[in-house]
Amino acid sequence: MSWQREYLVRYRKEVAALANGRASLTDTEKATLATRMKQQLATDRLEFLIGLGADAVALELKGPR
Repeated sequence: MSWQREYLVRYRKEVAALANGRASLTDTEKATLATRMKQQLATDRLEFLIGLGADAVALELKGPR
């Protein structure tokens, strides 16, 4: 498995855990997500994208309304 795939799989798992069935994350949860994901890929260069995509992933994981 490539490092990109591992990162994306972990991202989805972390979003799912933080969202707990909800369609979005709070700002605090997004900050927690960023901290957790930086353990996987230790860089600040694209940190803003971590929180930016979180709500879209949470909504997708929530499933149909």
